[in-house]
Amino acid sequence: MMIKILLVLMLAVPQEKLTSIINEYSRKGDFEVTRVGRLGTAALKGVIRMTASDDPDPEVRDALSIISGIRSVAVVEYENSDESVRREFERKVESVLDSSNLLMEVKDEGDNFKLYGVVGENSDTVRDFVMYSPDDCTLVCLFGTIPLDKISSIARR
Repeated sequence: MMIKILLVLMLAVPQEKLTSIINEYSRKGDFEVTRVGRLGTAALKGVIRMTASDDPDPEVRDALSIISGIRSVAVVEYENSDESVRREFERKVESVLDSSNLLMEVKDEGDNFKLYGVVGENSDTVRDFVMYSPDDCTLVCLFGTIPLDKISSIARR
């Protein structure tokens, strides 16, 4: 009897490389970059905790559990940038993300976006979640750990 073992290599999202590209293009015209680091996410978590303590809405409590493991956030919107700069940015981002785990690709009526990250060993969390949509000129990076059950419970609502 022969037993084959399948080894799946979980390729992490290269946070440093993505951050470097984001930093480079944040200085170029018409790239809107919003970053929230450790201090900002800690403050945001505190505000949500205070809100959640008085709010019976389960979505608020789910939001807190979703962001509790996030260390930093970066959102890039670049639809108003020059097309050549936009294409250059996309080539760099795609070359970095090509070495990462593609969790899902969604194509729906002209919209196309890709989700990247590393699913935990027990498939209950995703680490370093990236949503990339070149069609919408958007890159969203959530660095840290996010519980999958909370994301799916919000998506079902």
